[in-house]
Amino acid sequence: MNALASIGARYQYLESLDSVRTPFTSSDDAAGETRELARLQIFSEVLMSLVLGREIVVPQSYAFDSWGFQQVAATFLAARDEAGVQVSPFRLHLFGADSFDDAVARMLGRVGLADRPFVSSAFPELGGEPAGDASVDWLLERDWLGDERHAALLAVRREFTRAEPPESRPGPPSPGLSALLTDFAASDAQPGWDAQRGLDAQPGLDAQPGDEVRNQLVRSIRALGTGHPGLDVRSSLRAAAPWPADPDGRTAVDLVGGQDRLDETIEFVDTLYNAVVAGSFGVATTSFSTALDNDSLAARQTAQQVAIGHYRHRLAASAVPGPRFEVRVARPGAVTTKTAVRRHIRELYASADNALPQLFEQMGRPRSRFHQGLKALRAAQQDGNAKAARKALNDHVKHVESLLRDLRAPTFGLRASEAAIAVAVEGGTIAATTLWSLPASLQIVLAGAGAVAGGAAGTMLEAPGWFKGKRRAAALLDVVEL
Repeated sequence: MNALASIGARYQYLESLDSVRTPFTSSDDAAGETRELARLQIFSEVLMSLVLGREIVVPQSYAFDSWGFQQVAATFLAARDEAGVQVSPFRLHLFGADSFDDAVARMLGRVGLADRPFVSSAFPELGGEPAGDASVDWLLERDWLGDERHAALLAVRREFTRAEPPESRPGPPSPGLSALLTDFAASDAQPGWDAQRGLDAQPGLDAQPGDEVRNQLVRSIRALGTGHPGLDVRSSLRAAAPWPADPDGRTAVDLVGGQDRLDETIEFVDTLYNAVVAGSFGVATTSFSTALDNDSLAARQTAQQVAIGHYRHRLAASAVPGPRFEVRVARPGAVTTKTAVRRHIRELYASADNALPQLFEQMGRPRSRFHQGLKALRAAQQDGNAKAARKALNDHVKHVESLLRDLRAPTFGLRASEAAIAVAVEGGTIAATTLWSLPASLQIVLAGAGAVAGGAAGTMLEAPGWFKGKRRAAALLDVVEL
């Protein structure tokens, strides 16, 4: 699939759905805002992918165990049902299982195993005890599940029972995560890697030498060791408990030499894992996104790029340089507490219930203006006509904006959020800016969720107000074809 054809791609894979990023917790702890912002990132990336006519491919483990995905999916599926249309925004990717229920039963059957145990992010109450003959029905009957998780799991199960999974077209056989990590740990330092890849400094961020980050990652993976299941169970990297098999009882932070080094290692391992998963079905454009961070974004992006390059066995070109997802406080002092941020985000989801059905209603009619806009955009891109593609993209996005007008309700004030989507065309990328609601005191920037690099670097046209306000969270995206 080349850059000009990729706008017509049907499927999108989003790393932001990763289950380890949005674990469920019943307490309002210090990480609560980060989880809410991660959920907002999922919401935004799903919305922008649907705007470009994509369906989201969801690995079975994320479909079941990503609490952020289940929350967002429940919102979109409820809007679809209210519109009364036959549209499937999400498609389940099965691996070694025959159905969603079968996949869940297999995961629950691995709880508490010594070899490759299943450690749940969405259902931490499972603990480390074997669940026996557990199933989706068994889980739905647990008293500790609560109404919200019960409803979300039921909605996702119903959807993936009904919707046909995509037909996989995996590429050449690739090693799994463990083998890739072992190979990486055995590699030598690569002076000049930074210059070969042409790593661009991010606007507003400190540049991080690529070879320095890569060589530090090699040392970190070696320190953690690749001969035991610790790195395969990615939740172990985030645990404060002693690292598995370390005779001195040290934690992962101790072994790699500090929290910054561990964050880079987590970014690398997570990206490599998602590359393996996305490559296993080979039908979707893949959006890699760093975890939300304000202090180490450049190093995180470099770790992400090293992982993509190692998976592909060649250096990967960055899709569109620059921050891709940001949430900022628009007015100094407007949002001073984490509770206020979370309250505003919950208001966004409440408004989505009123606006998204209008979008789905048009998505469900093949001759609607929504589909005519996509048709014009694809035709312009296939012709390599950047001017026509820009006009078609702007027209399409403006129409979507009108459909989502309830997401800019006056009750949220005059300041709306800003988002940009980029589409690859010959000679670079084009971008359009659209608006949808965030509370008056917050703004979001999202770029590239539906973009495709096609292996070539491009230049993003910055959305107005890109760097206004105080940043609360940010992530970087890279969109590639694996």
